[in-house]
Amino acid sequence: MVVMTLKCCSISSERAARLDHIQHYVDLGFDEVYVHNVGCHQEEFIRAYGERVIPKLRWTEE
Repeated sequence: MVVMTLKCCSISSERAARLDHIQHYVDLGFDEVYVHNVGCHQEEFIRAYGERVIPKLRWTEE
């Protein structure tokens, strides 16, 4: 597994690690998190996030 955290972004080849990274920002109170796929399979990337990542995020209720 490859995981890199830079000053402005987190990079990972594993979906579970990406979920943890995004959840960290949600837990800090961010209400918008932007993700980017550097590959050429954009539709597959969007579908995978919509089906396997976003539904697993735990948003705080206000």
